Amino acid sequence: MYNPIFKLQEWTAVDLSSGHEMYNPIFKLEEWAAVDLSSGHEMYNPIFKLQEWTAVDLSSGHEMYNPIFKLQEWTAVDLSSGHEMYNPIFKLEEWAAVDLSSRHEMYNPIFKLQEWTAVDLSSGHEMYNPIFKLEEWAAVDLSSGHEMYSPIFKLEEWAAVDLSSGHEMYSPIFKLEKWTAVDLSSGHEIYSPIFKLEEWAAVDLKARESLCPRFSVLVVCIAFPKFRESQASFQSSRPCATSYTTFH
Repeated sequence: MYNPIFKLQEWTAVDLSSGHEMYNPIFKLEEWAAVDLSSGHEMYNPIFKLQEWTAVDLSSGHEMYNPIFKLQEWTAVDLSSGHEMYNPIFKLEEWAAVDLSSRHEMYNPIFKLQEWTAVDLSSGHEMYNPIFKLEEWAAVDLSSGHEMYSPIFKLEEWAAVDLSSGHEMYSPIFKLEKWTAVDLSSGHEIYSPIFKLEEWAAVDLKARESLCPRFSVLVVCIAFPKFRESQASFQSSRPCATSYTTFH
């Protein structure tokens, strides 16, 4: 298929399943190049140089995007739809992102180190702000007229809510030591990718199966179906789903 890492300085990658080279995501430390001839065109170069990043996708006859253009001046363009796509990282201090495929701003996952903002106008509403501030994290999705969630609320008190379905969604990170997650949009707990710093647990009751990373520790997978925002804790409105699992 390919060799994403061939040498520290000379990276190469080839896919002959289609009889063509596939791409080389990392060619050299200073001179990165990538090519996909499976479609008869160059694909893209996610990282071209440390300071001058470029990317091109000619499979559609247009430039695709440049996720990282420069260390200080990040730009991104997608012309496959004839519009700019987005710029996930614009500058180190001033982050901006735009999606004109729908002729609206898309979102800005990281705006500033202290003042994070995000907007999605494709639906005519703000989308969410995954990281608002270092201490005060907030997130809102008005596309449905409700708050969406805050993956990171505070450094010590993490909370998340999705009211688009009229229920709490989940909190991937609740506290530094006590991680919890719940999704009531389907009436079930979804999972907690990180339960504790040393005791990782995950549970998905949609499939009634535990989904946990491989760690040789005894953990407790707990999902609380009711979140009490004022107390930064979950109040159970029905029996908690608890499972004890030993990972290997």
